[in-house]
Amino acid sequence: MYEEMLQLGDPERATEPAARHATPATGAPLPSPARSIQAENVSFTYPGAATPALRGVSLTVRRGEVTAP
Repeated sequence: MYEEMLQLGDPERATEPAARHATPATGAPLPSPARSIQAENVSFTYPGAATPALRGVSLTVRRGEVTAP
């Protein structure tokens, strides 16, 4: 990431939108260590699309599982 940031003319301007869109720091702390992460009944629609690209997707990733090569 450091090398990528060197290519930017104004790194602060490039990272400022991330702060606006970051997940709020509310809610309960995760158990230590987290055993799994779950997403249930998730949908996603691309901007400008009339219908979702994903609908009703559920996923559980257990600690130590590999989800991508």
